[in-house]
Amino acid sequence: MNTSAFYDVLVIGGGASSLAAAITAARAGKSVCIVERDVACGLKLLATGNGRCNLSNESIDPQRYNHPAFVESVMGPQPEQELMGFFSSLGIMTTSEEGRLYPRSLRAESVRDALLNVCDRLGITLICGANVASAHKASEGWALQIDRPARALKAKKHDDRKSELRSLRKALADVPRKNEALEAHAVIIATGG
Repeated sequence: MNTSAFYDVLVIGGGASSLAAAITAARAGKSVCIVERDVACGLKLLATGNGRCNLSNESIDPQRYNHPAFVESVMGPQPEQELMGFFSSLGIMTTSEEGRLYPRSLRAESVRDALLNVCDRLGITLICGANVASAHKASEGWALQIDRPARALKAKKHDDRKSELRSLRKALADVPRKNEALEAHAVIIATGG
């Protein structure tokens, strides 16, 4: 089978950390693709913080971790500033409540929408409803085989998001599948289980 696409970075999983990693790579000038097994990216975000999306804690102290030096080397000396800067760059204004950081809208949908809008503006490819069948090291990085819907999913119109999501998942289970080959210089696995 011929390779259908080559990317600098391929992200497996479409959750919050995957979207953030993809955005960071794309901002660094890399071509990026996200492969998500569910019908859309960022769906787990909608349930965080009881639908209000607890983004982080207001104070992130590396000393609270088992290996503080390692945590500081990864997150930097002022992780709160970095995090606030990232959210601000997405257009997400924040507020705090009892030491927790939330979007000012207090709606998880606004965070998901902001992440997806930035992905769209940066030209990040989203392949949803797909499974990674195999992955192996190739001469130029990684070669993956995915199985994905053969056509776009169509859900019946519903009055609420949950019903529409159930309809899309049913459509995903019923749609014909096709195999596709992808290659990438680097692969990030960011699945949350």
